[in-house]
Amino acid sequence: MSAAPNFQRALQQDRERYNQQFKLAQASRPNLDGRAFALSLRSWVGPLVEAVASIDPERVEVATAELYEVALGLLLGGHFPNPDQPQALDQLWTEVLIGMADSVCVAPRRVSGALSNAVVYLGRQQAGYTRWIAALTEVRAELDDAEDIDTLLRAGQVLAWRCGVAAFRSAALSICAQLPTRVLAACLDWPSTDPEVLESILSRLKDDPWADPLPAYGPPQLVEVGRVGGFAGLDGHFQSLPIALVERGRIRLIDAEDEYALCADSCGAQLVSGGDLPVLQSAKSDEDLVLNGRVLKHRPSGSRIELPGAVRSWTFDGHTAAVCLEASYWVRLYACRPQLPQPET
Repeated sequence: MSAAPNFQRALQQDRERYNQQFKLAQASRPNLDGRAFALSLRSWVGPLVEAVASIDPERVEVATAELYEVALGLLLGGHFPNPDQPQALDQLWTEVLIGMADSVCVAPRRVSGALSNAVVYLGRQQAGYTRWIAALTEVRAELDDAEDIDTLLRAGQVLAWRCGVAAFRSAALSICAQLPTRVLAACLDWPSTDPEVLESILSRLKDDPWADPLPAYGPPQLVEVGRVGGFAGLDGHFQSLPIALVERGRIRLIDAEDEYALCADSCGAQLVSGGDLPVLQSAKSDEDLVLNGRVLKHRPSGSRIELPGAVRSWTFDGHTAAVCLEASYWVRLYACRPQLPQPET
């Protein structure tokens, strides 16, 4: 702890309360690892408190108390530093949060807790948390005010959607309309901050889940855009072979045990269990796509694709086709997307 004198002093000043907090946590979780928590304090909390101290020494005690609570909560969830194989949380605490210590200084618990929870959630969803961390750092640089925590956290949710959490699509697009233009451009990885251009991009993203910020070039083509599901015994979702159907404007995938709503767009695809999710875009004609044997055809463009096996069931919501093949727990997703022109040779 000697490398973090301000943090050590704050711990010593209220040592009894901190020890009591850990004992209470240990009472609910007898196998809670005290050595792992000491590592959390030494590797994560101590350096961050020192960064806060360099900005505002009067915030050291508050930062210590609140960051201690967040680190203890992470430990209860099974998360602590891994010196041999650093993970996303290690990068968040030792690089990102220290780099935005002025924001942490304002709201230690809120900033560190929200961003830690985001990293954990992205990891569970197998989304691009490394890309999210890098993008968040870039967006943070566009904030005019380090104390604007609300904008930082709203941008973090938009970036989670952009990094693969398709279930955040509706909320993220609503948030986009509230962000400052510089922050929005950074979230969309777009070089221009022209409000009309950004509004056009958002309109295109709302209308078509398979649109990109880039405008469409070339004729549309039917392509496989993702896969979801898998066998539950191998960390997938389905206990038995699924079937696909459309209900209330959203594709649902059902097996003998469970029902999932499909969230899929150009940013990613995931299955969400239970509850109704909003449908943002209006559906195109469900007659645009037809299946003939193993050939899926998009009538308006004439584009077609041959499926890799016999079809057990399939459905189309006007934007995305979900195809369940015989003897496969994976659901293949197809959409008609504009293609970039081939470079000249």
